[in-house]
Amino acid sequence: MKTSQVSFDVNLFNLQYHPEKVTPKDWTVNSEEQPRPFKTYRGLPSVRLDHRVPDALGPFVRSEPGLFERLSALLWHSYGLTTMNWLTKASKPEEADAKSLTFFRRNVASGGALYPAEIYLCLKGFQGLSAGVYHYDPKGHRLVLLREGDMTQYVQEALGIEFEEVGSSVYLLLTVRFCKNFFKYLNFSYRLHGLDTGVLAGQLLTLLKALGMQATVHYNFVDQALRHLLNIDSHEETVYAVISANAGQRLKSRENKKETADTLADRLPPVDTPVCEENRRGDYSMIVNLNNQAECETVESFKRYKDTQNLRSAIDGQATVRLTERKKPVDLLQASLDRISPGERFKLSELRFDTLSNILTHHGLDGIKNDVIVNRNVTETIHVFFYAHHVEGLAQGYYYVDRECSSVRLMKKGDLSPLFQQGLTRKNFNLHQVPLVIHLTSAFCEFVSSVGTRGYRILQMEAGMLTQQKQLFAAGFHLGAHPMLSYDAGFLERALGLDDLEQTILMQIALGEYKPLLRLANTLF
Repeated sequence: MKTSQVSFDVNLFNLQYHPEKVTPKDWTVNSEEQPRPFKTYRGLPSVRLDHRVPDALGPFVRSEPGLFERLSALLWHSYGLTTMNWLTKASKPEEADAKSLTFFRRNVASGGALYPAEIYLCLKGFQGLSAGVYHYDPKGHRLVLLREGDMTQYVQEALGIEFEEVGSSVYLLLTVRFCKNFFKYLNFSYRLHGLDTGVLAGQLLTLLKALGMQATVHYNFVDQALRHLLNIDSHEETVYAVISANAGQRLKSRENKKETADTLADRLPPVDTPVCEENRRGDYSMIVNLNNQAECETVESFKRYKDTQNLRSAIDGQATVRLTERKKPVDLLQASLDRISPGERFKLSELRFDTLSNILTHHGLDGIKNDVIVNRNVTETIHVFFYAHHVEGLAQGYYYVDRECSSVRLMKKGDLSPLFQQGLTRKNFNLHQVPLVIHLTSAFCEFVSSVGTRGYRILQMEAGMLTQQKQLFAAGFHLGAHPMLSYDAGFLERALGLDDLEQTILMQIALGEYKPLLRLANTLF
């Protein structure tokens, strides 16, 4: 695919196909420019969440926890600090010091373990919590109060909807802070912002559903109105998605109110929320410009998308194999704790066919809607393909997953490991040692051309949600799953026939058994 064929900002195309074009050739990572890993507010009241976090879902749900306990478990298992890690890299005997890396681990993956996303909550009706707007502080597992009072009506108006709510409700506002990963990835961090936020959203949605709280994802909202609510600067941080959860009460939509950023902000006074900041800012001009292009200034500027592509009929598979229908139960909390990205530590072993079936068909997001993609659940505009290198009962080859028929179709037969290895832009993986490689794809150019720059962020978030699902359920079967972006998308799409289907690879995931990682971990719960 050529840049002349796209009708949107060429930077979005380059982020997907030519990431080297958005990063200066002479640039190197300067770890001294890394900002603090946490956003910390000064002098604001806070509420400690329940530190008795459960490690298994079944017993916790059967104990009939209250809303406060469920919220505590949700936030900790989604974004809390679970372990302190010391990762040792191989060094030569003559070297005096072994190379090591120290970092906090959370239950969701993040590029470089930098976690650029932040969680804010607008809630009411939770015992032990005043109605208001809060920021989740993961290092203290606490909520910091930014605004006191019931702001749920304000959020609804910024979303262009109105709910008739009963009792308790919570809105999770997911933002991205540019400084968190810009020092390492520069402008490529824009792609990671959507993916990381999507992974986090996928974890939150999966656990909300498991904890009995109905949820909906909102990609449409009046941006400046929500930034005003949170008192964040668009040159440093912006809102990517909102998750509404009504704690089991049925949502009833009412007539929309047509609001603008100015009319909403005028009704809400500014608030002082001092943050412990460092005077380290990069040149975020490209990121800010893309976010400005994606901005919704009024409810009328919201976009909808109807997916009319029938990929199933376009794929002429050589053979169709039914997936195993029997699903093995997976404890989501334990799987969250066990999730691992093995890096180069994969080892070749045969993947059982029923395990493959479970990983492909298990979906903790079934029935959850978003407000952009018409008549589809979240992630259903993302398609799944995979290369079976060493899977029980499956011929080696590249397959399409037909979710409607719960089957897989062989598209290209043979040992494709050399092709996948050649497709890596960084040779830090040996894909000959991986039994399964998953591709998450979409009609990227059509979607972004239709929805605009905001559509780019949405696709990355949807791909991030599905990435989280594959990692989570792989962990449920004691397997590692490593998301990777160091692949030549154009080369692989042409070689595998995806180009003819107008599909773009959004994510590549290596999956299989792994050797022990060279690291020490100290549990923080």
